[in-house]
Amino acid sequence: MEILPVMTVAELQDLTLNDELLTLCSSDYQKVSKIINAVSIRIRNKIDKEIFYDEESDSYIIPDDLKYACASLCEGLYIMDKEKINVASKKVVSEKIDDYSITYSDSQSAYTFFWIPTDSNVIAVIEAYCGITGKWYWNINLH
Repeated sequence: MEILPVMTVAELQDLTLNDELLTLCSSDYQKVSKIINAVSIRIRNKIDKEIFYDEESDSYIIPDDLKYACASLCEGLYIMDKEKINVASKKVVSEKIDDYSITYSDSQSAYTFFWIPTDSNVIAVIEAYCGITGKWYWNINLH
């Protein structure tokens, strides 16, 4: 399966706000390419790449807002990898006292895309290009 990256390493370097990831873009091209490919695969599972195909130039033209969303997801994935966060080990903690109950989540972000912590803006951009809300692709955790 051919991976069509949503962005290049140079584009991520221009768009990232994470200083460590910015440094990594210059020093470890392979590792950054793996991060971009991992995010691109997740986005491709949600959005058909053919909607970005331009017959006139015979190439794929990715919109800037999707590149910004990809950069944000790359930052989230990099931080997860750096901190060795295992999303599967995140626990939901419930507490009940008499008739009162509350549930807490161990997640730092209320939104995730394929279990990568993100924000509602990224979700909105991706959903705008897919048109259909998919099951298990994103999650909103309000507690």
